Amino acid sequence: MRHERLAAPDGRVVTVPGGFSFAACLLPPLWMIYHRLWLHLAVWILGAVAAFFGIVCLALEAMGPGPWLWMAQVFACLSIGCLTLIPGAFGNRWRIRRLKRLGFKPLGDGD
Repeated sequence: MRHERLAAPDGRVVTVPGGFSFAACLLPPLWMIYHRLWLHLAVWILGAVAAFFGIVCLALEAMGPGPWLWMAQVFACLSIGCLTLIPGAFGNRWRIRRLKRLGFKPLGDGD
């Protein structure tokens, strides 16, 4: 697994692992709060609210006549999957980008 090491102007060194982040996948909002990724957290919350309202609307539609129940189930699975897999897949890249914006300089890749 590749790691990226970044050094702050004051001498601190941060190592960010590359690849998939299971913590970001399992608890996205808590992980984003812990790493202070506020914009990503806001977008995640908006996505969660939109998914919730989409699921509710489709579920309400499913109570009436028509084949809407399967669509609500598929939408629920896809939205929940996206809300967990995207932070897991891109979370460490978001951390590296944030640290570089804060003035951290790359030291080189570690193994």
